[in-house]
Amino acid sequence: MAIIELLGLAVTFWIARARSWPLAAWGFQPSWKSTGAGIILCLVTVLALSAITALANVFFPGTVHHRHSVSQLSSSVLVSFAVINPVCEEIIEAGYFVQSLQRFGMWSAVLASAFFRAFLHAYQGIDAAVLIFPLGLIFGFVYWKWRRLWPLFIAHVLFDLTAYFPR
Repeated sequence: MAIIELLGLAVTFWIARARSWPLAAWGFQPSWKSTGAGIILCLVTVLALSAITALANVFFPGTVHHRHSVSQLSSSVLVSFAVINPVCEEIIEAGYFVQSLQRFGMWSAVLASAFFRAFLHAYQGIDAAVLIFPLGLIFGFVYWKWRRLWPLFIAHVLFDLTAYFPR
């Protein structure tokens, strides 16, 4: 999976270069302020997704639940995945989609980004439709407003770490 993501990232960089989009404009520069914003974004998104999960389970009991990944891989490999995956996904799913579709307006760019994110996670089943799509909307709106990928990256790393290392 990581090889496919890295290939997609290379193609995205190539397209951005062909369109003369400076990657610095995408907002991937780390800062303490952006890191704090990413932590807050993670907390707010967890609360929103918890509410969506509870609401979905009211109407369709037991349909949506949060699964943790338990693996025999070493901790260092899991941490590497938890860093590489968010970099690739946020650059492609938020940065590229919003940058390339911004001329069609906020709604088109954010919805396309969220649908693409949900599509890429469709292998996870109904949870992708119910949880990943709203997460994509939140991340898309945040990127549209701030034009910074770093907070999205931090929030995504925290999501992945909690999934890879269950409580």
